[in-house]
Amino acid sequence: MNACPSTALLARLLAEHGDEIPLDLGAAAVAAAEQPGVDPAGVLAALDEVAAGLRIPKGASVFEAVARLNHHLFLERGFHGDRDEYDAPENSFLDRVIERRRGLPILLSILYVEVGRRAGFALHGVGFPGHFVAAPTHARPPFFVDPFHGGRIQRPEALLARLAEMTGDPLPKGTTWHPVLDPVHGRQVLIRVFHNLKAAYLRRGRLEDALRAVDRLVLLDPEAESPRRARAALLQRLGRG
Repeated sequence: MNACPSTALLARLLAEHGDEIPLDLGAAAVAAAEQPGVDPAGVLAALDEVAAGLRIPKGASVFEAVARLNHHLFLERGFHGDRDEYDAPENSFLDRVIERRRGLPILLSILYVEVGRRAGFALHGVGFPGHFVAAPTHARPPFFVDPFHGGRIQRPEALLARLAEMTGDPLPKGTTWHPVLDPVHGRQVLIRVFHNLKAAYLRRGRLEDALRAVDRLVLLDPEAESPRRARAALLQRLGRG
């Protein structure tokens, strides 16, 4: 694997934080890893600027906090899901998402969580299959926020119904929770981002870029077999197998 500075940054985050890589640092590292000349500190500064002006009063309810965060990001700042070029690689780079005001569900969820955190509001990411969302950490009963769709609120029962529809396997009667609704840690989030990037590059025939994304996956998830198989297949397609 090429030991470029961006790879070294990812490796250092992994060594320092293990599974709990902070989402802002991880997303900044992805942006730097995939775009020559991008400074992670600059990505974090842009994120700080997005968060500037958001005020969540101490003692505000979870619903008030979500309402203020939604208003700040989606009405005042104009962030939205990219439906036109959903899988564009730029939608996985936090600096480009901030610049273009649009992105994938997972990057908009990272933005949502980190802007909320900067205002003192705790949220976490939830790796729902096919559509990443965010959730207020202390909401009781729990609920979810869909930043791709302007902060739309989702209840657990709605996501469980969608899961059953996706899998074609009805959940047992009385099911009120499923592991896909659990919080995901930073390493899992970055793994999902690089899987998205690998797929986006492959769809565009960008094999060298796909190989680089797979190398990041091997770094982040060394025990997984699928990235190693993908790497071998890509090397063979590139004539280096």
